[in-house]
Amino acid sequence: MRKTKSNSTDAVIRAINNAKAGPRQPPAHLHMRDCDRPFWGPIIASRSHDEWTDVSLVLAVQLARCQADIERENLLLGDEGTVTGDKINPRCNVIEFLVKREAALMRALRMAGTSLGKMVTFENQRRLERSVADFSDDELLA
Repeated sequence: MRKTKSNSTDAVIRAINNAKAGPRQPPAHLHMRDCDRPFWGPIIASRSHDEWTDVSLVLAVQLARCQADIERENLLLGDEGTVTGDKINPRCNVIEFLVKREAALMRALRMAGTSLGKMVTFENQRRLERSVADFSDDELLA
């Protein structure tokens, strides 16, 4: 199956349909905490609608959860201090573990980088989808 060029009519139609569908939602079978939601949006916005698969959406939920945990632990560490008494706060180890988990999830989602050719294709597709999302339905019909 051949890929559609990002500047074709089919790509524009797909981008309009994707923009109308709105952002992807987490799979219904996964629990997402309220504190995870602020991280979900930017993760999902990092790709076009068509790039997300069922499996990658599961990983995206895990990544949002992990980033929320890192933020919570960093806030607690800020209150407690990096050094407690004469020892390093054990929370530092927890944060280090979470950051490594975050990096592994980002690698699994291939969010840490990709080949230049694929990056350009995906970026054109993402740019098109974002630009279409800025129009109202009335402007599209005109």
